[in-house]
Amino acid sequence: MLYLRRTITVAVLVLASAGVASAASLTQLGFVPEFVAYPIALSADGQIVAGSNGSTVARWTAGTGTQNLGNGNGFAISADGTTIVGQNSTGAFLWREPTGFTPLNNGVNAQAWGVSTDGSTVVGNIGVNGHTFRWTSQNGFQDIGTLTDYTGSVFYSAHVSADGSVVAGAASDPTKVGAMANQAMRWTEQTGWVGLGAPSGFTESIATVITPDGGTIFGILNGSGMFRWTSAGGIESLGAPSNLGLTPYAATADGKTVVGSYSLPGFGLTGFIWDELNGFRNANQVFTDLGILPPGANVETLTGISADGTAMSGLLAGNNFNDAFLATIPEPSSLFLFLVGLVSLFAGRRLLGSRR
Repeated sequence: MLYLRRTITVAVLVLASAGVASAASLTQLGFVPEFVAYPIALSADGQIVAGSNGSTVARWTAGTGTQNLGNGNGFAISADGTTIVGQNSTGAFLWREPTGFTPLNNGVNAQAWGVSTDGSTVVGNIGVNGHTFRWTSQNGFQDIGTLTDYTGSVFYSAHVSADGSVVAGAASDPTKVGAMANQAMRWTEQTGWVGLGAPSGFTESIATVITPDGGTIFGILNGSGMFRWTSAGGIESLGAPSNLGLTPYAATADGKTVVGSYSLPGFGLTGFIWDELNGFRNANQVFTDLGILPPGANVETLTGISADGTAMSGLLAGNNFNDAFLATIPEPSSLFLFLVGLVSLFAGRRLLGSRR
């Protein structure tokens, strides 16, 4: 047993000297959106951030810093980081380097909220009739409507899968008071819009996040709870961190981690991180534990997350803070994982030997 303790002690010291993981970090980006609800979007690799700097479309990389691209508000970025979509004076737009801004809607009042991985498909909401639109580089702008028996769709609710084939959103009808006035919905060319309903005990649902494969959708239940819908299991409640309002904004590629914001009693708007193991966690506490939250700052929103969950984007608030940020939370290094396995192997062998 003495040898076992020495083995573990030496291995722990090696882990510490090798560096358990690269240090977490938080970078302030120097821009802030016109409205707090506007997302700070993130590419799949966590390297490119897009959003709004006041009423100007903004894009940030470590190499260029913050670039103001032109008038408008950027709402989403493609997974490959090449395309930003949003709204400006012409309506829904697509921005891509080096061509710049391309209007998508031929003068129709519209906002673009989702974009496929390569930027070839864009989805959003049409202001005139409340419908959802889908634009493709091949077929242009198409009104794909809303659920039957509904008058429109919820503003900001249109999102799209990686290949552009699946759209998530929410139908809206103010005349349906207390009876699914807002209902999450899913669209494919084969099925059209299909309502996702709500779990027992809830009266409305709004879809706000879709995974790249289109197989998992997250959203809002009755304004303050979060749901998950899967093609295999249907819709289920994931609970609520408070009863004052919640919005999921983004998820990892596998759908195992979700980020967003909620209202905390006596504190205001606060970012959250959700996963199946830990449930809802206050982003301020997580960032404080990691040693990356600036003194006096509040993580007001988390609106972007990389495909693997190691980078997150959002908005800081508080005294002297009003700034978009990028947080990097690396996974344990391969050396760390190897040494942990080595410790477990030695411990198991010595423990087995001591019992013989």
